[in-house]
Amino acid sequence: SLSPQLAFVAPFSFQMVCLLLASALVCLASVATAEAASAGAAVVPAAALAQRGPTRGWAEKGPAAAEEEVELIFALKLQNTAELERILERVSDPSSPDYGHYLTKAQADHLTAPRHQDVDIVERFLRGRPFHVTSEGSFVSCRLPVHAAEAILGGRFVRMCRVAVGSQDESKESCVLRNPTAAVPAALRSACGAISPLDDPLPPALPGPIVGLPEARWL
Repeated sequence: SLSPQLAFVAPFSFQMVCLLLASALVCLASVATAEAASAGAAVVPAAALAQRGPTRGWAEKGPAAAEEEVELIFALKLQNTAELERILERVSDPSSPDYGHYLTKAQADHLTAPRHQDVDIVERFLRGRPFHVTSEGSFVSCRLPVHAAEAILGGRFVRMCRVAVGSQDESKESCVLRNPTAAVPAALRSACGAISPLDDPLPPALPGPIVGLPEARWL
């Protein structure tokens, strides 16, 4: 049984969030066109952007500047997720001898670490650019210019913007980068459960400024 000295790790860890994202991507994959499949690329059509989350109030404001920086985060596909689920069930079951013997984050990361081959695929597509690896390779992040990100992922990055609910002041506009026409190479898509910001939903609208901060800001 698991050691009673094991520290607690919250069941809703980054790994579990990644599993949910991976499940959502299975649904998105069903909208890929046959032409894209024959070309060896997994395309997410522009229409899919509206399916990723609330779009009310968001509008496309043109392409992103070629030299603007964007952070790509590759959440690689995890291994042994069924075993992790069984462990979570045991440590949550009062009748189990493993009840309360939670995994540490390090142990959960080690159990679900992605395949080395998948990490290598992401590194190869980054083409020697500096990157940061966390959670035993589960997440690979890289900051790079938009034009370089487009060379890796295909498509065009655009600025999606909105003015805060209840405000007519466009100076309080909030913008995010998205790439609704990305044509991710099949090998890269296969290695990842999710790619941010490609697979990120648009943030929901909030009714006005956030208060209680040093300076209120509109979303």
